[in-house]
Amino acid sequence: MHPMLERVVRATINSVSRRHFPSILVNSRLPSNVEEELVALAMEQVEETFPEMWDKIVDLLCDSERGLDNDGMIVSVFTQNKELLNLFFLSLGEKEFRFIERCGAALGFVCGLIQLMAFNHLDATGRMILLPGTGFFLGIFTNWLAIQMCFKPCFPRPINVCGKHIYTIQGLFLKRQRDVAVLYSKMLVDHFFDFDKVVEYLQTLPVWADLHDAYCQNTNKMMRKTMGPVTGWIVLSLGVWCF
Repeated sequence: MHPMLERVVRATINSVSRRHFPSILVNSRLPSNVEEELVALAMEQVEETFPEMWDKIVDLLCDSERGLDNDGMIVSVFTQNKELLNLFFLSLGEKEFRFIERCGAALGFVCGLIQLMAFNHLDATGRMILLPGTGFFLGIFTNWLAIQMCFKPCFPRPINVCGKHIYTIQGLFLKRQRDVAVLYSKMLVDHFFDFDKVVEYLQTLPVWADLHDAYCQNTNKMMRKTMGPVTGWIVLSLGVWCF
């Protein structure tokens, strides 16, 4: 949230400057280093009071009845954009889909040769039974075997011959779970847990009003703490009545 928070702070400073101090912007009297210092000071103030507000937000979001439903948010996005669901499957299992394709082709070729040899030694009735029967069972078997090789065994299993380690077998998909986790997390951030998307989803929930109140209370508290006794005068001079 830090990058988004900094963008909000910068936008807020620019908005306040345009509204209440337009001469500074028109005449370019505000040096860039001063603006950076203002942003840094504002970020420090926000970060000091943020843990307290975050605790309130966490309690609200964890409410079993009115809080955030991660599954519901992801399902709603997938429902609205079915192409995105296909993209997830195709991206995460790209190598496994390619393996199943090539494995099926290789096994089909080998089994086809066996069928060819058997075909030449059968009579007409046997040939009529052989081709559809073996095609049905071999099609199921090759797909089943390829899928099993992707997901079984779940954990690394060493192969030893005469006490000497030869090879370690593990499901192909599980074997590269670290790479898949990196890709999966990136896709989640890009398509689901982006700040704007989460806020957009929260606005559809009953808890949004409580989140807004918690944010306003924290902001008012921070402003009062920062401005101290002169809060009332600043409120009158700027016309800001939310305090």
